[in-house]
Amino acid sequence: MVPSLSGNDARSSKSHSKPVISGLLALGAGLRPGESGQKISMQPLTKVEQFESLEPDDHHGSAVINCQLLPMSQTISFIVFLLILSTTSWLIEGKWGPLTSLSAMFQFALIPILIGNAIRLNLIISPTGIKTTSVIHKDSLHGRTVRRWDDLHSVRLRSLGSTSAIFERIRFAKESRLTPAPLSSRITHFMGKNWFKQGFILLDFTSGGVLALPLAGLSYQSLENLFVSLSRWADPMTMNPDVIALQRDILTGQELQLSKSYTKMWEESLRQRFEVTNFVPLSGGHSLRNGKLKILMLLACGGMSSVYLARDENGKRFILKEMSVPTDGDHSAHAKLNQMFDREARILAQVDHPNIVKVYDHFIELGRNYLLLEFVPGLTLKQQVQMRGPFAEGEAINIGKQIADILVYLHAFKPAIIHRDLTPDNLIIREPERTITLIDFGAANEFISHLTGTLIGKQCYIPPEQFRGEASPQSDIYALGGTLHFLLTGCDPEPITPSHPRDVNPQISSTLDDLIARATAPETSDRLGSAEDFLNSLRRLG
Repeated sequence: MVPSLSGNDARSSKSHSKPVISGLLALGAGLRPGESGQKISMQPLTKVEQFESLEPDDHHGSAVINCQLLPMSQTISFIVFLLILSTTSWLIEGKWGPLTSLSAMFQFALIPILIGNAIRLNLIISPTGIKTTSVIHKDSLHGRTVRRWDDLHSVRLRSLGSTSAIFERIRFAKESRLTPAPLSSRITHFMGKNWFKQGFILLDFTSGGVLALPLAGLSYQSLENLFVSLSRWADPMTMNPDVIALQRDILTGQELQLSKSYTKMWEESLRQRFEVTNFVPLSGGHSLRNGKLKILMLLACGGMSSVYLARDENGKRFILKEMSVPTDGDHSAHAKLNQMFDREARILAQVDHPNIVKVYDHFIELGRNYLLLEFVPGLTLKQQVQMRGPFAEGEAINIGKQIADILVYLHAFKPAIIHRDLTPDNLIIREPERTITLIDFGAANEFISHLTGTLIGKQCYIPPEQFRGEASPQSDIYALGGTLHFLLTGCDPEPITPSHPRDVNPQISSTLDDLIARATAPETSDRLGSAEDFLNSLRRLG
């Protein structure tokens, strides 16, 4: 899941904190060394000594990665071949004595040990870089035992068509620990079932050399350690979009095909989701709440917000939304903000609807406010449109009914809970149920707007009264009308203008077009009066 952030489009520049560029992950990092005119300098290794050791402090916070380099079927075949070759040479020579017997026994024991060690690559990943634990594998790092992060040029995938084979292996490993699998299944997985279908992750280094790790040789724990470490210490510009897509799938536990449309959608999503921030976002591996929560990866950031994928001590995944609002030393404003966040978090914690993400907790740490939310697997409506194009009218009506039902529930609270930031980015199709889930709330948006002079939200989904700081339940109706326009056309609606999706797609019925136009009327007096009215109108259409 990639939750949306408030404030992608409509921000002013009145914040006084120095902006920090958080990074446009992996854009333009798709070139390979030697391709498309790209030149990688092959620097002479005159300072190898500086790479050959890590300082003791560098091991703090390090991660261990174990990788099997060859499938067990090939390994056993290779061992058997060498043993047969050795035995045949002794038989041909025709001399057999005590010394020959001792030599044969020694070789029969030594060959499997040497090959077994050679196919097991053990890495320590630390703030300094990537280190092999054995000199046998120095060649994997271009003749060195350590490669530093500033030498990493790009991280890319090779020969991976989909994540299906990877997830099948991970599921089998987890399930077999609980319920013994049939002997035949255990043997086929032990021998390396679908080994080469799982592809490789390649780390290219500027000074020369490529570290190739077969994904089939990495356990789930090693995959998680690798992706969290890359998120924590590697330059985000080195990671290709397909790597980030796989990182997302592995860390969230989702199985999605790495098709061209999926990778393209993810690359486009990256352009929109990693923007200038007023603070430095947390890195992967960072711990909160005395180590009870661990950040796995940054999902989105911009303005005064960041969204992370996190996990607790039991391995359960959560979404963590972070808000850091500059108050310029105004302690009363800061206290009021914290008080308001706490109040709104308590209200949201009472929300119990199958199509609304659950709010588990709210806390403050190091001056930043955090909301701990339920993790919902799936793609946002915007990502769905980017991958597959606009929805058919019947599908859009069905989605609209689910969203309207959510608004009916929220607006029934006393006082009404107004979302204020309902967009295709904040609505997910939950897998595998294929139901709509609202994943983000515009918590404290109105107060933050007054405090910082920064309008939170996307302009084309915001009605005029919300610009004036007078949001009402009808403001969410306007946003729902704009969302339906996007689902039907693939285009954002025109700001502060009645939306007519039929102008873009003539196949849309005039009845639905008129309904969306009434929902997006700039004046509240001309707009649909309530979410219940909107829901009933959609039900009449289908």
